[in-house]
Amino acid sequence: MNEHIHVFMLGGLDEDGKNLTVVEIDDDIFVLDAGIKYPDKSTPGIDYIISDYSYLKENKKKIKAYIITHGHDDQLGAIAYMAKDCPAPIYCSDVTKMLIESFLSHVNSGTNLTFNVVKPTSDEIISGHTVHFFGTCHNMPRSFGVAIETSAGNIIYTGDFIIENNSFKNFSYDSTAVGRIAEKPTLLLMCESTYATRPGYTTPNHRLTPHLVSFFEHDAKGRIFISVFATNAFAIAEIIKLAISYNRKICAYDKETYALLKRLESIDECAIPRNYFLDYEDINRVKDTDLVILMTGFGRALYTKMNRFAKGSGTARITFKETDTFIVAAPTSNYFEVLGASTLDNLFRTGMNVHNVSRKEYLSMHPSEEDIKSMISLFHPKFFVPIKGSYRNMIANAMIAYNMGVNLSHNNIFVLENGLVLDINNEAARMLPASQAVPTGIVLINGKNLTSSANEVLSERLKLGEDGVVLASVAIDSRNHKIISVPEVNLFGVTCLKDIKTVCRLVSNELTNILNEFLLGNYNKYVVESAVTDRLSKLLRKEIGKEPLVVPIITDVN
Repeated sequence: MNEHIHVFMLGGLDEDGKNLTVVEIDDDIFVLDAGIKYPDKSTPGIDYIISDYSYLKENKKKIKAYIITHGHDDQLGAIAYMAKDCPAPIYCSDVTKMLIESFLSHVNSGTNLTFNVVKPTSDEIISGHTVHFFGTCHNMPRSFGVAIETSAGNIIYTGDFIIENNSFKNFSYDSTAVGRIAEKPTLLLMCESTYATRPGYTTPNHRLTPHLVSFFEHDAKGRIFISVFATNAFAIAEIIKLAISYNRKICAYDKETYALLKRLESIDECAIPRNYFLDYEDINRVKDTDLVILMTGFGRALYTKMNRFAKGSGTARITFKETDTFIVAAPTSNYFEVLGASTLDNLFRTGMNVHNVSRKEYLSMHPSEEDIKSMISLFHPKFFVPIKGSYRNMIANAMIAYNMGVNLSHNNIFVLENGLVLDINNEAARMLPASQAVPTGIVLINGKNLTSSANEVLSERLKLGEDGVVLASVAIDSRNHKIISVPEVNLFGVTCLKDIKTVCRLVSNELTNILNEFLLGNYNKYVVESAVTDRLSKLLRKEIGKEPLVVPIITDVN
């Protein structure tokens, strides 16, 4: 039987985060990962950004499974919001389940989820389809890739991976499982593109240990502080192993780090023996040369924590000494480079021995060119789609496949954009025209709230941040057609060359003129507010050359 297959992404292409891939086989939908994206300076006042999942809401009865490949927020965070509207079983590892539940608790989501916990290498039958999970090596334990069987061959989704056969047991690439899946034809291979422009293999540049050994052996004269992202469990496992081998005890910097280490205890490589896990209260009972203090956090929050520590306003019991060594093993992101630079400056000002492990010398665990080639060589796919990464990296990934000489060309390599649909029918594939694309966009998360009118909200917040806000307040009596208070105008964050009092008077006079016009006829609150906003914005643009956010507050005593 030949199935009709559609594959498309609602997020994750040409961007960093909110990964969401949809595989639709006849009337069955499989959602592969459903992540968040963190805001940057262009999205002020927002906690998270997720993909617009309107298509899934419209087709929620077809959704047979969410398959979450590993425990990073950019793969799992959207589940907290999507599962309310589009309930379906979640297939993931025990570690990923724990992290999904932790994220739900963090955002105070009351969503009830149904989990099917699977091992990184295992098989499941989902709605009559055989789904293979194969273990991959990534910096989250028990990560996996996915292979969905169809009558025309397997649809392979690699997840995040590197080719690494000598790592920890729970961070291992299962070449045997991959080889077994590859014995059957591969219809489509979707492979991530993060480091596609980088030659060679990612390993061994993903290992933190070589950057730390000298400090444990002789360079550190006292305590060793190490900051690392909470999402990098592989690095945490390396630090634990290194501390034990040099007979140093490990102490969590704060309650957040302590809670993370306790959550990771079920992972052998991350379990700290009791005699090496130092209680917070005992930190001053151990020689400085016998101590490692681990500091973890998520994204920019970790840098904020380091900044407070450097300024002497961190955890009361753990303050820095000039004999301390502070190792920043969390390379900064494009999203908070300014914060990263100021944090490093403040750390150096303390007089501690500070070492920053940069992202040029310490790579994340994503596939470079040879890793990608290995995956393509193993599966020999009939069709190939680069996923996850900037457009430049996706093109580089496509060129890797094109130049391998394995019957992949411009006819069967597809570089998609979010929403564009790859249609596979009777073993032929084509990209549907843009007119048949699935609607895409973003949903902004502020606390528990979802805001679908993203462009309007962002526009208002950017105006608020860049040009300030103007509040124009007045009381009217619409029944008797008159203004009963002098308009009050307040400017917040508005800078201009003109005298502020003059600007306020002009705005007040214009507001009076507008209201007098509308009070002569049938008064409609919403029409008047819209007219006030529009005309006052034009006035301000003319008078001060800026467009602050105009907020009319018109109180009708009737």
